[in-house]
Amino acid sequence: QTMNNCGESCNYSTGVTKRPVPLPPGKVYTVCKHDPNEEETTTRIAPSKLNANMFYSGQALRAVTLPLGGLGTGSIALAGDGGLREWQVQGMPNHQGHVPNSFFGFRSGNESVLLQTSQNYDQTGFVPAPLITDHMVPESSIQLLKTLPSIPSLSLTAKYPLVTMNYNLPSSPNFSNLQVTLNAYNPCIPLDVFHSTLPVILFQFSVRNLSTTQSTKDLSFLISQQNFIGWDSISKINNNSNAGFGQNVNTIDSAMNSIFMTNANNITHPNEAVAIGMIPEPTSNNNKNVAPKHIQYYPVWTDVQSFWKDFTYNKASTTNNGVPSPAGSTFNSGLWANFDPLPPGATGTVTFYLSWMFPNFFVNWYQPYGIGPPPPTQLFLGHYYCANFHNSMSEFVTYMNDNLYKGAMIDAISKKFVRTFYEESTLSWEILESVGGRISVSRTPTCLFPADGRFHAFEGCNGASTTGGQLGGYGGSCPMDCTHVWNYAQTISRLWPSLERGMRLTDLVERISPFGAIPERSILPASFQKQEWTRWEPDFHGDNSQTGANLVCIDGEIGTILKTYRELLQGGRTLLTSSWWEQVYPACKLVMSHVMESYDNNNDGVIRGLQFNTYDDLISGANTFIGCYYLSALLAMREMALIMNEVTLSNFYHSRFMLASTNLYKLCWNPSYNYFVNNNYLPNFDALGTGCFIDQLIGQWWAQSLHFQNNEYTLPRQAVVNTLRSIMSHNYQVGFPKSAQGPRIFMDMRDSGLWNCRWPNGPPPPIPMLYNSECWSGVEYPIIALCYYNDLIAEGDKLISAIRSRQDGTRRSPWNEVECGDHYSRQQSSWIVMEARNKYFWDGLKGRIGWGKGEEERRGWGVWGTGWGVWGERKEGGWVKVEWGQAEIREVE
Repeated sequence: QTMNNCGESCNYSTGVTKRPVPLPPGKVYTVCKHDPNEEETTTRIAPSKLNANMFYSGQALRAVTLPLGGLGTGSIALAGDGGLREWQVQGMPNHQGHVPNSFFGFRSGNESVLLQTSQNYDQTGFVPAPLITDHMVPESSIQLLKTLPSIPSLSLTAKYPLVTMNYNLPSSPNFSNLQVTLNAYNPCIPLDVFHSTLPVILFQFSVRNLSTTQSTKDLSFLISQQNFIGWDSISKINNNSNAGFGQNVNTIDSAMNSIFMTNANNITHPNEAVAIGMIPEPTSNNNKNVAPKHIQYYPVWTDVQSFWKDFTYNKASTTNNGVPSPAGSTFNSGLWANFDPLPPGATGTVTFYLSWMFPNFFVNWYQPYGIGPPPPTQLFLGHYYCANFHNSMSEFVTYMNDNLYKGAMIDAISKKFVRTFYEESTLSWEILESVGGRISVSRTPTCLFPADGRFHAFEGCNGASTTGGQLGGYGGSCPMDCTHVWNYAQTISRLWPSLERGMRLTDLVERISPFGAIPERSILPASFQKQEWTRWEPDFHGDNSQTGANLVCIDGEIGTILKTYRELLQGGRTLLTSSWWEQVYPACKLVMSHVMESYDNNNDGVIRGLQFNTYDDLISGANTFIGCYYLSALLAMREMALIMNEVTLSNFYHSRFMLASTNLYKLCWNPSYNYFVNNNYLPNFDALGTGCFIDQLIGQWWAQSLHFQNNEYTLPRQAVVNTLRSIMSHNYQVGFPKSAQGPRIFMDMRDSGLWNCRWPNGPPPPIPMLYNSECWSGVEYPIIALCYYNDLIAEGDKLISAIRSRQDGTRRSPWNEVECGDHYSRQQSSWIVMEARNKYFWDGLKGRIGWGKGEEERRGWGVWGTGWGVWGERKEGGWVKVEWGQAEIREVE
């Protein structure tokens, strides 16, 4: 609290301290004119209802950017204006990357319209959310809509990865009685890694004749695409010009209904390609569903007005087909599908695709701990999706033509997932969007899938949140495979569990030290992994309490045990005879030995020394944040040892768990506060003290998601429930003053949510824990799940509604929850919210599925080892329907 020269008491100061100390309990934060950042956002705005049931229109489209692409292939975002943004498919994350002259159009008779709207381009009076850029419109898009006729507005419904756009056409006789829609998606099939990693976005356009008496005029749909091979994904493309362009070649392949875009320089861009085309779609024989009559190709254009005029008059051109572009320039290409006049009530449909192939991917970031050469490097990684098709765009397009609507039935199965996940569930749209929408993280360049088939991930993508609000951030944030952040991420473990099993091999085979410590980050390629611990000081064995080093995060190390047991539960008994289990189980025992010997060195189950953790901080003393992780890991080791018939070892882990739970409760439970505190912390180090900390029950979240025997609690159940109530009481904030946040400012006065830590029962410690005055959805989701698990339904509903209101499209994209970077990994913790609300679990070791019972009918989506589908509960009993694969379900609880 400071006094300004106006005599007013306020919270504003010109400098933001690293750890802003919260005001005493009961103090009301005020805002004064001295803080220009607060002045614009002091008015509390009611939560938006525009996106109810995942429907977006009007102002709720301003910040909509939905990333589409394959798993680990990079992504391109379909924006709320109908255009494409955030081009991140070349291995370099850049949220501001934009490829111009890439758009869609529609023609009726001799009139054409761009299927894009400028309805939210005017930013007058708009106040963006902090550290967000999703609302920013590329300059080339603004110019394009000034040049070409466009639609007045659109609306969309998004059930990730499927988005349906409804275009509001101009008031013109040529467009009367026409209804134009788009279904855009990327293939997404749970448990099917191959088809979920296809480097493609599908655009299924439809036009329906609403007239009951008259046929339409002749119609066309257009896709236009720039050949951006040679662009570095960072610098600006000025129309058709960029220093990296030159020798770009666009070529028609009529046999594949496609235009292939390549580069003739095989030294710098071998096998790199971009392609657009049409995939024939099955049609019925009743004249109500009509396929295009033919395709018009326009492989090269440079002037948008001339190209648009030719499209409007249905005049194709093959000029410069196969001719390289001059140095510093590239070519654009386009093709359109023509329909004969549609009879009354008929619908014409065409499927366009946009695909990419960029096999030349190398390590382009600074490795942790200074290992390896600085970027750019010659450390080749490649891409899994490229290796699957021998780096051949032609081979990929052939496969898509054969398998989208037939063969592997990619279209039908991807849409079956959307239908069963979203439409057959009885859960609220807020829960389904919070869970399903986070699948998008795996599509963004946050996640890597190199050619060797081993999955990796940054924490997020650099952007405004990692540059202090400045534009120009690019690259992945905080490489690589951060153990403590991925402690929270659950989505991939359910949808593509083989990828998480691969990450456990990285953790427990490739980078583990001989004494059981796991460095917090990976080095790529795998041949570099062992260099981490070999560079440690000889007397450092991963115990931060001795050295204060940050090479090992104790929560990430302990969490590796929990993740391994999770993978075993998801995969089932067949894993017990696999080479994977033969490698990871002994390593888990080694990790637990290291933790018990180096951290629980009093043999009383309590970790007291210095504990480096996901808050980028060294805390100390007894606390349930790290302590509950340890308790859950002891339970997991007990179960894994029992599975292996190591009864004595299992009993040892159980005895230590019982001792640890009793002692941690005695040391940390404060009955007056009704939450757990941090006791006996060391001076001169960061601490929680008497703070009400959002992650004090994160280990309990793990315990309940793993469904241990008899639904065991790490700490007394009533204390857990009371703690959740205290967190929702003390940490919940309606309107976040910017001057009260730090070191980063993520929220403003229009937002509600949870502070990471508050001190309602006295002053904070001399050095409060870093990030205490921030709000992260990635740690809010576990609180929501714990509320649902423990029957605090109203509290869970309140918090999840707050998150969805923050991400309602008006200021933030629903598919970009930011922390240390865009598309942050931690936010995948949301998956457990769905399971918790239904009290759902799957135990693949026993083939057992279960869910909570209730009076009302309930249905939900589940994945069961090698199959997925829908489960449900009626008065007459429960049922399970396998929609894909097969599932060995032996027991329903």
